[in-house]
This record gives sequence, structure tokens and C-alpha cells, in this order.
Amino acid sequence: MDNSKRIKVAEKVTTIDRRTGEVIKQEIVAVTEMDKDTYYRPLVEVLGNDFYKKWQAGELDEGKEVS
Repeated sequence: MDNSKRIKVAEKVTTIDRRTGEVIKQEIVAVTEMDKDTYYRPLVEVLGNDFYKKWQAGELDEGKEVS
């Protein structure tokens, strides 16, 4: 496989205070290498599906802010 399609990915554990919402601690527990397509596919699917649904519903009119 072409190395230019591989990226290093960090697995990070974040501890958050449930009462205050403050980040108490962040720690990288592992670094792995993976294919870019494998890494980005879930993100593209989620955002792409949301965009498509909003577009179909007419929520993406010019000048209208999208949440």
C-alpha cells in the first residue's frame, strides 16, 4: 500500500468532571497507523448524510445558516 495514504492516529482518553464539565486529564494511550480512507470514512458518512438530508429538506437555502 502507498505510504502517502497512511496516517498516524492517537487514541486519547479524556477525563471530564460531570458536575462542572471541566477537562481534568487527557492522556494518549496509543498511537497507531491506519489508512486515510478508513479514518475519514465514518466522518464523511455522518456529515454527508446530514448534509444530504438538510439539502433534500430545503434547509440549505443560500444565505441561511445551518446548525
